[in-house]
Amino acid sequence: MATRRQFLKAAGIGSTSLLLTPFLQNMMAHAAGKESGLPMRFVFLSKSNEMRPSTLLPSGFENYDDNNNRQGMVAESTQGMTFNESCMKVLEPYMDIMTNIQGLSSKVVQSGGGHANIPGVYGSYATSAGGHGPPKAETIDVALGNALPSIFNHLSFEMGSKKDKIFKYSKISATGKNSPAPTFVSPVYAYRQIFGAIATTDRAKNELARKRNVLDFLTDDVKNLQKDLTQEEKEKLDHYLQGFETLQNRENEILRKGPELLAHAPEQDDDFSKDVDTYRLAAHFELAAAALITGMTNVVSIRCDNLENLYEGLGNGEGHDLHYIGHRRKDNQELFDKINHFQADLIARLIDKLRSIPEGNGTMMDNTLIVYSCDIGHKIHSNFDNMPLLLIGNIHKKFNNGQYLVYPGHNQQGHQNLHNLYLSFFEAIGQSKKQFNSIDHSLDKSINQNAPLEAIMA
Repeated sequence: MATRRQFLKAAGIGSTSLLLTPFLQNMMAHAAGKESGLPMRFVFLSKSNEMRPSTLLPSGFENYDDNNNRQGMVAESTQGMTFNESCMKVLEPYMDIMTNIQGLSSKVVQSGGGHANIPGVYGSYATSAGGHGPPKAETIDVALGNALPSIFNHLSFEMGSKKDKIFKYSKISATGKNSPAPTFVSPVYAYRQIFGAIATTDRAKNELARKRNVLDFLTDDVKNLQKDLTQEEKEKLDHYLQGFETLQNRENEILRKGPELLAHAPEQDDDFSKDVDTYRLAAHFELAAAALITGMTNVVSIRCDNLENLYEGLGNGEGHDLHYIGHRRKDNQELFDKINHFQADLIARLIDKLRSIPEGNGTMMDNTLIVYSCDIGHKIHSNFDNMPLLLIGNIHKKFNNGQYLVYPGHNQQGHQNLHNLYLSFFEAIGQSKKQFNSIDHSLDKSINQNAPLEAIMA
């Protein structure tokens, strides 16, 4: 691994330009070895159609799949452990920075029986219309992005299932009430939007100039229009104006960062444009890593799949979607193992990439937390009483790593839920909260839902 001095020299960063942007300021803190000045980052990885506890289970431990009456907490070191299922073995080298958690609930959602895609799981609130209604508030990924601002406060990617889709609104992430988060489906489109301003081709420069002219026109036009409006109308129009100005500021910031961004912008190889879902997901992981490394964002969400995905890239010869094969798991266990292995391998590559970038007295991975979970929990048509997940990383040593934790069953003494986990994230970034949106009112009042998970906090 390169030293800090070698890294800065290779990037061609001079002392004067270090004050220009958040990205360069991060490099400044890195060069000085100032841990407190380094950014904190979150990567949320969500899969669909179930996260079986047995998949995340370390070898030699009891499978608590449907045991909702379990009492007492299991807390074991993962040192020297292996995974129960071979498809997860690619993540075994990272056991020392991993916390494997089972038994957390999310019954605040109050919508069982479906296949999820529910913002309430990540927003900690009840949902409507069978779980598929509009979001009622922001979700944890967006909330943390707003708390850790950058050029893009939050970036969202999804594998997608339609080959001609370039963009959509997320079903699991939300910026606020009735406001699902914008999500990139096409890696090519995502690349242009995130890194397009630093492209060097004439076509890219012309496209950027055209886009900036439109933004200038819209901003000036809105300002002129404001003169003839009532106060109430002005306030409504202000929302549009702020959006235009945010886009302008983002473009200006990207341009100023151009030379430094070029060093880490992903290369657009064939994987970016292939009409195969697995290639799209791999490209999204590359984009997410690049956006984090260049300081374009501190919070990324990747929806690894949805119920309509065919997983053709893994040899799904029948062409059945994830919904179909999920209901016939016994006949498709080999394909499910391939899916889990594929996702685990992408996570391992992301960890290695972040570990390769020096930062402070360590690497970027030392200041990053990866959250790998499922929007339905431990089984198809779940009731959200067990939401298995992996935490990888500790962000400035805020979290205890190397643990396997199983919490008591729902409403058993000592039980905890995802709301407690989300409070842990806020605690880690120095913005303690007693509540994030809603709590689970079906839990006994003796169960504390207003504190972080004690077992995972350092």
